[in-house]
Amino acid sequence: MVLWEGELIEDEAAALIIPTIWEWDGGEDMFTGWRRTVAVNGAAIVGAAVTVFYGPAAGNGTAAALQVALPAASNFLGDVMGNASDRPIGTVKNDSGVWKFDPQAIALTYAIAENTIANDSGKGHGVVPLEYRDISELHGYYTLYIQIERISASSSPVSA
Repeated sequence: MVLWEGELIEDEAAALIIPTIWEWDGGEDMFTGWRRTVAVNGAAIVGAAVTVFYGPAAGNGTAAALQVALPAASNFLGDVMGNASDRPIGTVKNDSGVWKFDPQAIALTYAIAENTIANDSGKGHGVVPLEYRDISELHGYYTLYIQIERISASSSPVSA
C-alpha cells in the first residue's frame, strides 16, 4: 500500500505521515450486549420472580443484592474477556485511568529520506519499523514496517 508519494526537494519540502493500526470488532458482540442487559435488568427480573414465589420482602432483598452483584460481575467479565470495540492499537490508560492514544509520526524530509534509503535497519534498506503496543490487558502488539524508496533517479520523488 502506498501511504504517500510525492517530491521532496532539499530544504523546501517535507511530509508528515501518521500511520495507525486499528482493531476492528465491527461494533458490539452478542456477549457484551447480553452481559450489559443482564447487569441493567437482571436484578428487577429476578427480584420480581422471587416476589412471586416468596413474597415482597424476599424479592426486594434479592433485587437489592443483585443490583450490586450483577454490574460488578459484568465488569469483571469485561475485564477478563474484553469488550468488543473498534480502537487504534497502542491504546493505553493515563495516570487518571482514562484511555488515550498517541499516534506515531514519521517526518520525512529529503535528507531523512536519503539517509533512510542508504541504511539497513535489519529489514532492508529504507525500512523503518514502528511498534504499536497496547497496555497488557488489551494484548495488542504489532510492528508496522514502512519502506522509504526513491521512485525516480532523475529527480527527487520518494514514496513511503
